[in-house]
Amino acid sequence: PEDEQPQALEHLGTPPVWLHNTYAHIIKRHLAGSLPHALLLVGQSELGKRWLAESLVLTLSCRQAKCSNTRMACGQCASCVQLKAGTSAEFRYLRPVGKSQTVKIDPVRDLVNWLHLSAGEDRYRIALIAGADTLNHSAANALLKTLEEPAPRSLCLLVADKPAQLPATVLSRCQKLPMAVQDRNAAIDWLSTQLSKGVNAASALDAAKGAPLRAVRESQPDFLSQQKLIDAAWWNLLLHKRSVGAIVETLRDVPLPVCLSRFMSLSAAGIRHRQGVGDFSAVKIDSEEQLAALSRLDSVQWFTIHDQLQRLYRIDSASFKTQTVLEGFFADTRGKINR
Repeated sequence: PEDEQPQALEHLGTPPVWLHNTYAHIIKRHLAGSLPHALLLVGQSELGKRWLAESLVLTLSCRQAKCSNTRMACGQCASCVQLKAGTSAEFRYLRPVGKSQTVKIDPVRDLVNWLHLSAGEDRYRIALIAGADTLNHSAANALLKTLEEPAPRSLCLLVADKPAQLPATVLSRCQKLPMAVQDRNAAIDWLSTQLSKGVNAASALDAAKGAPLRAVRESQPDFLSQQKLIDAAWWNLLLHKRSVGAIVETLRDVPLPVCLSRFMSLSAAGIRHRQGVGDFSAVKIDSEEQLAALSRLDSVQWFTIHDQLQRLYRIDSASFKTQTVLEGFFADTRGKINR
């Protein structure tokens, strides 16, 4: 059923090496008895926040982990085995579900009631809410009950790419931990084991704006094929080579957030061109015709297009069809272009 929440953990090993400082900080607070009842892990998407949160769930629940700031779950005790199987009675996992990719109110209500049950001696009752920034208004209000009056030995781990989308009432009751890559060399070393032979890990990390998991995804053949489709659509739009409807149709199977992210890079290249900055590292210019097309819009128009793309990206774009959003954007953009 769409409302059924998965319980099993996806990341069963050690936490991301590039986020080790944050992991050690949280474990240190746990050992000192000063862990807050609600932690909000924030940072750009595909940084490894959910991976870190799952590692914390394992370690904080493990009965055999060594008492040190760098302790890790043993992976073999009853608690670890149950968490890996998704059968732990002391853990609940909520993630965005359905076409709208949101965390819904009924699972949150169930979670709040469950959190107020008694936890075992010296154990946490842990709730992990991935995609917490997709909580709708009603679900966020339901969560407030446990954030305002937390049960003893309860812990809420919230993970969010866009914390500004959370209500202020929720934000104010969580301790926020902003994250970024803390050890670039460690991230590059890890990437070198994940990418195809011959791919430069440092360059891949830079192209992914410092998000290691994004660098892995963007190196996959399916993603590279999508990028070619998006780039072709962009140049067809600027060069008036196909109708808006025909161009949008070529992107029917490409996720909208992927389209908008790439279009933001392409529009940024247009801004740089009009400002006389010749850095097109994110965009491959194949012809004089394409270079000339960038001049058909002035700086103000390029900034307007870029701002429009950012606004579209910030909304809950996963809940909208690609065609619906892009048809309007393409029609508006083409109307600005001088032939």
